[in-house]
Amino acid sequence: MWLDPRRAGFAYAFGWRRERGSKTVVRGRAEDVQERLYWARLGGIGECVSTETFLILLGIGAAVIAFWVALRFPNYGPSSIGRALIHVGVALGIGWFAPTFVADLAARGLGMAMLAIFLVVFPVLVYTFLAGAWVLRLAHDALARYR
Repeated sequence: MWLDPRRAGFAYAFGWRRERGSKTVVRGRAEDVQERLYWARLGGIGECVSTETFLILLGIGAAVIAFWVALRFPNYGPSSIGRALIHVGVALGIGWFAPTFVADLAARGLGMAMLAIFLVVFPVLVYTFLAGAWVLRLAHDALARYR
């Protein structure tokens, strides 16, 4: 009888099988057992999101928040295209140096890496998308005058 994954806990992470009157055995290839051991040590059992998927979702989330701010507060932001382009330049400059700062923090462990992602990378992405939204809004307003 196999253990129910929802109730098995630590034993399921190792792939242990328990039957009445038998010893506990570890099943699977060595690589699979090592992977289960790794996730058991982290405290999570199951599948994780890949790094690529996480970064794509982080960028999508930043874009959604930035465009929500641009739509929710239409009077907020620069009033001229020159100032909007300055914001774009500042956002790109911050984005250029952010990976160096994040790499230094990420080298200190998983907790610091997550902290750096959500306290440095995410706000930089939101600001970059927000600056782009401001440029799009000002360009739209400039072109709407010629209708």
